[in-house]
Amino acid sequence: QGWEFIHGWLKRQDRSDGIVKSMLYVAESDPHGPGAHILRTTEGIYMCCASQRCDDANQWRLYAGGGRGYAIEIDPLVPLTTALDESPERGSEPSDSFSREFAEAFDTVSVSPWLKVLYTAEEKETALTKLLNDAQQERDHISENAVDADDYQEQSDIADAEMLGHLAQLAQLMKSEGFAGESEYRVIVSDWFDRHQNFR
Repeated sequence: QGWEFIHGWLKRQDRSDGIVKSMLYVAESDPHGPGAHILRTTEGIYMCCASQRCDDANQWRLYAGGGRGYAIEIDPLVPLTTALDESPERGSEPSDSFSREFAEAFDTVSVSPWLKVLYTAEEKETALTKLLNDAQQERDHISENAVDADDYQEQSDIADAEMLGHLAQLAQLMKSEGFAGESEYRVIVSDWFDRHQNFR
């Protein structure tokens, strides 16, 4: 639903803008199969969902085993993290620092803070407009401060990657307006190497 909304919104923007083109490229990329775009695929993307409502009959009916489940209160000020259900065998840890750092990179995941789910078209459009405006301002800043063409390209590539990552996150926060009563918040975990799939 999120990517569908984003795609429709982008088609109404100025397609001659390089940032809009980059966003459209991702929005129109294949989400499935061996050639799936890394930002469109659902592989390695996990969510922890919670409601801001402390007690709601619909939550119990829909998500708590017909009312036979449990309600867990979560302190949003405490950051969440992930853990591996694996213990390295004695003596199997890499000995040199480069190998150790390389191995640790594969255990790295991105864990977002609690993010508010977007329900209305106005909320979604506001978030997308802000992302586009911020990206355009960042591009202008890079253009004014880059020391040469190589520096401009390098900084632009980094900014584009960050912007497209935020775009994918917005797609993961969009939900139908009919669910607005849930007052949902989500933590999004991105695990590009599928090491944490037991913690879905």
